[in-house]
Amino acid sequence: MVFRKLKGAASTPARYTRGVRRLNSSGIERSRLAWALTQPRLVQTARAEDSCLLCRAGQVNEAALCPVCQTMLSDEESRLAERWMNGVGP
Repeated sequence: MVFRKLKGAASTPARYTRGVRRLNSSGIERSRLAWALTQPRLVQTARAEDSCLLCRAGQVNEAALCPVCQTMLSDEESRLAERWMNGVGP
């Protein structure tokens, strides 16, 4: 963990400054989502378990993503997820 003291604020607690890649450590890393969406076995397993690929929340769609994670996709990830939702697959 990286903590840094803010300038000019002696009484302020240290602040966590490192970026967080995912909410739940059992999900895949965000940087690997595009790759994961090209792997039928990963997507089918996550759908069978009803757990989001990224955060492991329930109520996933055909691309094994929860509604919250679905809204945060990049253009490439969104295109790959759309293929799953249209029934085309990877």
